[in-house]
Amino acid sequence: MNTKFTGFLLNVAIAGSCATTISLVQYAGGANAGLAPANAKGHPAPAPHPAPHPHPAPHPHPAANHAAQQHAAQQRAAQEHQQQQRQRAAQQHEQQQRQQQQRAAQEHQQQHQQQERAAQEHQQQHQQQEQRAAQERQQQREGQERAAQNREQAQERNRESFQQQHPARAEVLNRDNNLNRNINEDRGDLSGHYGQLKSEDNSIRRQEQRDAAQNGGHLTGQEDRQLNREENGLNRQINRDNRGVGDAQFQQNHPARSEVLGRDANLNRDINEDRGDLSGHYGQLKSEDNSIRRQEQRDAAQNGGHLTG
Repeated sequence: MNTKFTGFLLNVAIAGSCATTISLVQYAGGANAGLAPANAKGHPAPAPHPAPHPHPAPHPHPAANHAAQQHAAQQRAAQEHQQQQRQRAAQQHEQQQRQQQQRAAQEHQQQHQQQERAAQEHQQQHQQQEQRAAQERQQQREGQERAAQNREQAQERNRESFQQQHPARAEVLNRDNNLNRNINEDRGDLSGHYGQLKSEDNSIRRQEQRDAAQNGGHLTGQEDRQLNREENGLNRQINRDNRGVGDAQFQQNHPARSEVLGRDANLNRDINEDRGDLSGHYGQLKSEDNSIRRQEQRDAAQNGGHLTG
């Protein structure tokens, strides 16, 4: 019996746990010695129940294992495929953005170049217009100067011809021109008689025109003498009424007017002396000088005969 029990213990040790094996070996050792453990009352202790035989772990089926491996491989392949697709999509998106940026930069550069070309063309057109306008103005000035020179030459020829054909009229008209110039130059110094003297001078001119028209463009001796007497009388009135801008009393009472009229008299004399050398602008300059004199008269009349500062 001891031998069979020992073999049982070996089987249990192979299949069971180490703790159960140790208990059974101790128990077997006591049985072989003829000693059985007793409880408190001296009765032998009951034999322990043998440990249940553990069930072995089931071995996986080969087909199922293969299917699981295939499934795992498919999942990994699907994940890799998805990752590759995401990477390709990101690359395509990045490439599209770069291409759009490049196209936008090219379009911006083209627009900038077009604007520069347009600005250059506009500037060239403006310069061409200015050049054409300057040329036209130059041509117009040259044309006016030529026309004025032609008029001056024609007037000179007419005067020479007129003096040869009408010596009496030429003498009367030359004296009248001098009287008219003196009246204009001394306008502010004629004791307020400028209008009267100017009217008498114009009357002499009209009389000369009427007399010449009645005699085929000529003056008779009697008409010539009468016109000269009238011009002599007008000259005496001018000399009597003219106090001169250098008059001490006028300078003291009207220093500003004396200065203005003195300068204007010098300008008027220069205009008259250089009449043939003013590039056809004699009439314009004469008109401006007369305008200055009229303005001086108006200003003085509005301020009690004085000019304000």
